[in-house]
Amino acid sequence: MTSVSRLTIGLDLGDTTSDVCVLDPHQREVERRPLATTRESLTALFDRYPGSTVVFEVGSQSRWVQQLARERGAGKVIAANPRQLKLISESRSKGDRKDAYLLCRAGQGLPELLHPVEHRSEAVHIDLLTMRVHDHLVAQRTEIVNMIRSMVKTTGSKLPKCDAQGFHVKARPQIPESLREVCEPLFSVLEKLHEELRRLARQRKALMNKYPIAKLLSTIPSVGEITVLTFVLTVEDPRRIHDTRNIGAYFGIVPRRKESGDSSPQLGITKAGDTRMRRLLVLCAQHLLARGKDCMLKRWGLALCQRGGRNAKKRAVVAVARKLAVHMLAIWKSGEAYDCWRGAPADLIPTEAT
Repeated sequence: MTSVSRLTIGLDLGDTTSDVCVLDPHQREVERRPLATTRESLTALFDRYPGSTVVFEVGSQSRWVQQLARERGAGKVIAANPRQLKLISESRSKGDRKDAYLLCRAGQGLPELLHPVEHRSEAVHIDLLTMRVHDHLVAQRTEIVNMIRSMVKTTGSKLPKCDAQGFHVKARPQIPESLREVCEPLFSVLEKLHEELRRLARQRKALMNKYPIAKLLSTIPSVGEITVLTFVLTVEDPRRIHDTRNIGAYFGIVPRRKESGDSSPQLGITKAGDTRMRRLLVLCAQHLLARGKDCMLKRWGLALCQRGGRNAKKRAVVAVARKLAVHMLAIWKSGEAYDCWRGAPADLIPTEAT
């Protein structure tokens, strides 16, 4: 009889139903059936096969499933990176039952090829959700402001220029009489969004105190509170990334490679990892190159722009974004303050910076 500790459980997680495949070391099926995606059903499954290896893809359900499997005594829990599972995502005969089996077999054979993902702790996860809520509310505010401006333009009028934060105060009196009743619900929503964003700003200040390293990282030019907090909460533990230069690949801001023989075409970035963090790094790089404080990184980026060629500016922005991520991780590991002119010749350092 096969010991349950040598079994492998493959889970194709769904919002309501998941497919389960349990294999022994000889690839013989021990159990294969659909299962409700609930704590009760999965608890019974893990209790039935204690010490087994559990494999599933990262998704909306994977965080609590990973935690539950460990609590119920699973021997090994592998949360597979779905971007690396082309065998499943690009299969010509894709199906939940087959996906569960393939996950099971991959976990038995070469689990390192699944590029296992370690979920963040519960506390850090909640703090990161706070930052994402802020991002979502800002996007909603922008959409409403643009909608109001567009509606006013149809009447032949234009609203005065003002930032989104004060739009509901400055623009409201300028709305044409014919549109006031139509726009009033939108302004009411903008007022509520303004209040909630102010409350989230206070929470952000509290997070800056909760994570002291964020204050040190914010000394980097053109990098603000939102960026450093998102960076700290996304990475969580700087020791996870052994080589500091690999942080660029972690956020998907390194070029893709497709070399074959003598062919080595220039490709775009991989866009792996956290999309929001990548976007924030790019925004910081754009601000630094356009209006940021003079420093070695800015001069390096502008020099890349001046090389000319196709998409030189875009490549420079991506390169600076990658450097910003590297600098942030290096400061986090060393605990040293950021030096804008580190490594620069003395004659290049401005007088006020010395």
